[in-house]
Amino acid sequence: MVFAALTAYWSELHAGSARDRPLCELPSAAGVASLPGSGNDLALAIGTSAATLDVIDASYTIGLLYTGVMPEKVRAKLGA
Repeated sequence: MVFAALTAYWSELHAGSARDRPLCELPSAAGVASLPGSGNDLALAIGTSAATLDVIDASYTIGLLYTGVMPEKVRAKLGA
């Protein structure tokens, strides 16, 4: 979900810009789960909404999503 939201954010941020830069690819070891339609719609909405914010607030919002979808045991181990 985070990658989908980040992809939507990046695309929205660079839409119609002469400085369109592709989003970096994930390392091959990083797995990205496919989302059902409603999950993908939610990630798209989060990403496009984040693009209306300044960079600091958008980064914070996407970071909250990242932390929120992290398994509880991982969050506890990392102190997130």
